[in-house]
Amino acid sequence: MRIIQKINHPTYSITIFQAGSRYIVQFENGDLTQSYRYQSTDRSFEDLISDTLPSLTELVGEVFGSMRSNYRQTMPESTSDETQFDEII
Repeated sequence: MRIIQKINHPTYSITIFQAGSRYIVQFENGDLTQSYRYQSTDRSFEDLISDTLPSLTELVGEVFGSMRSNYRQTMPESTSDETQFDEII
């Protein structure tokens, strides 16, 4: 797998990889990541960038919102005592 392009975006880190006959589009937002795979036989790299990526980027935002909500629900409630470390001598 190799990186073929990194795309500047104000909200996400977007990286496009090529792995064999696939393009993998990876979106990162803080602790969360989404990856989408496309066969290079189904679309050219240029089509992926010009046609697929803009509409996919809009949908990714909605999914990240849902993922963030799920992530927060799985995190334990923290209190100030829990964030203290034990004293090491």
